[in-house]
Amino acid sequence: MPGIDKAVHVALFGAVGLAAVMAGAGWRTVVLLLVAHAVVSEVVQARLLTARSGDPWDVAADVAGALGGVALGVARRRSRGR
Repeated sequence: MPGIDKAVHVALFGAVGLAAVMAGAGWRTVVLLLVAHAVVSEVVQARLLTARSGDPWDVAADVAGALGGVALGVARRRSRGR
């Protein structure tokens, strides 16, 4: 299916963001680290791995997933009073 890889990027980064916040990590730190990972991983793929290519749309999907997962984690923590 075309574009399924973007859904996977969103899901994976969302899951990591949610898990990190639910484990007690600060949301700003989680967002910063996940955004940095998204950018660095695509640059590495584009520049250092001959069998891979970097894709700015993958970065966008990663960031969207990270923000969604972190937002969900923050909402869940607040609803639990933590």
